[in-house]
Amino acid sequence: MHNLGTPKIWFIRHAESEANVQRIYANKDCAFPLTVKGFQQARALARRFSSLEIRAVYTSPLLRAKQTAGAICEIKKINMQIAPELSEYSMGIYEGTSTLPGTLGAISDAESKKRWFKHNDFDARSPGGESLTDMRRRFLPFVKQAIESCSGKPGLLLMITHGGILGAMLPFVFENLGSDFVQARSIEHLSIIKGKLKNGRMVCVEYNGHPAPCW
Repeated sequence: MHNLGTPKIWFIRHAESEANVQRIYANKDCAFPLTVKGFQQARALARRFSSLEIRAVYTSPLLRAKQTAGAICEIKKINMQIAPELSEYSMGIYEGTSTLPGTLGAISDAESKKRWFKHNDFDARSPGGESLTDMRRRFLPFVKQAIESCSGKPGLLLMITHGGILGAMLPFVFENLGSDFVQARSIEHLSIIKGKLKNGRMVCVEYNGHPAPCW
């Protein structure tokens, strides 16, 4: 039984999608489903969660995230809650183009991340895409509100989202995660980052199966 008054939140990256296999930026309007392997991954994850007490499942509206969340919700017999705030960050003019190293989109994305995490230029972005400032404005208030709404109630709060935005936002969500720590670790499909509210602050307690840095 989870302690009342101690909200616990798990961020989960979606299962493998066709966009991942094809190496395409599909973060806005492109509807790429999970692959056969991805559906298998999602169902296996749902079975692992079958005995857990889950308070709510929030998901990005992108198809690959909804299909991952759907497998969990089906086995738990609860409704998913669509949260646009959990969407992957937009790559602007590079949406629908290749993510392969050396392509224009990949070069632009790498430059934005360098400016975000090395130079604290939170307004950097790919042309027409989202900046770190944009992501913070939508992602962080939503997470805070969701945690507050579940305060004093039993069960886990699950958020099904994406690798890019998790890599960008986790250092701002958790007191004990720095950008260097997060950027040095790949967030693979179905990676789970577990956190809880401790003394009024969010701390990460487990990072994809490994202990999180001490706080």
